[in-house]
Amino acid sequence: MPQPPSLANRILGGDHLSLIPYLARAGLRRRYADSLLGPFLAIAQPSLIILVYSAIFSHVTSFRHGGAYAPMLIAGILPWFALSDGLTNMAGSLTGHVALIKRAPLPAILWPLSSLAEGVVKQICLLAIAAIALAFMGYLPTSHWWSLPYLLLASAALILPLGLILALGNIVLRDTSFLLPGALQIWFWLTPIVWPVGLLSPQWATWVNANPLSHLVALGRHMLLGAPFPVDGLAIFWAEIGLLTLLTLGLWRFFEAELRDYL
Repeated sequence: MPQPPSLANRILGGDHLSLIPYLARAGLRRRYADSLLGPFLAIAQPSLIILVYSAIFSHVTSFRHGGAYAPMLIAGILPWFALSDGLTNMAGSLTGHVALIKRAPLPAILWPLSSLAEGVVKQICLLAIAAIALAFMGYLPTSHWWSLPYLLLASAALILPLGLILALGNIVLRDTSFLLPGALQIWFWLTPIVWPVGLLSPQWATWVNANPLSHLVALGRHMLLGAPFPVDGLAIFWAEIGLLTLLTLGLWRFFEAELRDYL
């Protein structure tokens, strides 16, 4: 007698997982199909943000690595770019494919997962470009690049549950996508990306460790600049991921049966 599919199997799409690379590739092509500068702008926009922040904050903060501010900013801001892009795309992944989700006999989870896969591809491209830029600054790749798989895993582990919650929230409250950019900006400034943790008292530094994005930022600086591995926030980060995952599984199970009706 065949066993019924497990909750994880149903949520992750079971045998349909092989479609994710195809959907991600189609999504990237669709995003840049009508734009000659699309792929260039995907790189130019983060680069412009880095240049502006470097020009401003290098004069108002003592945040340095080897006497320079730009390397600390580049290595720290890349995880935020991945988080911001991933959550923004995943938030609209269900409402943006209503016709396909209602008509195609495929698990709705495939579209948020394909948005996540698109983000991973863009994150790898930005990391490669950042490595080249840092090499010109004198920061050549080292053995710390062993942590790249862990950085990608930790980023996906944070983006996936949050993105699914936002995708479901966008169905119930369509203003979710409009509120998200502001929330991401607040999260950005609460994270030690453009400012050093040393500015805070030890009491407040403890709260910074509870920020899961702080762990990713420290990972980026460990991999690209050889900063210490962020052991302090490791347990807190994965405890938060566990709680987020349980919450996401519960919410998806609640909405799953009538998801197409909500859309």
